[in-house]
Amino acid sequence: MLLNPLAYLLPCGTYRHTAGPFQVSVDHEVVEANENDWTGKILVLGSEGFFDEGKGIDKIMGELVRRYNITDSGGNRSTVDQRLDELVAKGILDRKSEANQWICFATPEFEERVRGT
Repeated sequence: MLLNPLAYLLPCGTYRHTAGPFQVSVDHEVVEANENDWTGKILVLGSEGFFDEGKGIDKIMGELVRRYNITDSGGNRSTVDQRLDELVAKGILDRKSEANQWICFATPEFEERVRGT
């Protein structure tokens, strides 16, 4: 009479797999901070410490309007919001939700990932 049919199929004992030391290397994109496009303008702000404390889109747009004499129109705001999303996706900026809006701030890697001003 067979009491446990799986007893013959499953090996008994403890198996341990150990891996030797290994190294992981990650190359992060380094981006250029220049004033030629929206991303560059945002990065220039960050390289000057603007994102050391979190900023919402209203403050970001206000600073871009002040510095670059642009309009705070829906198209510009939408474009800036898209560029902020791209920088968050690349790990250059981070964001958190606060008072029903996204607050963007520099990551600890910001300085080593952004070149030029």
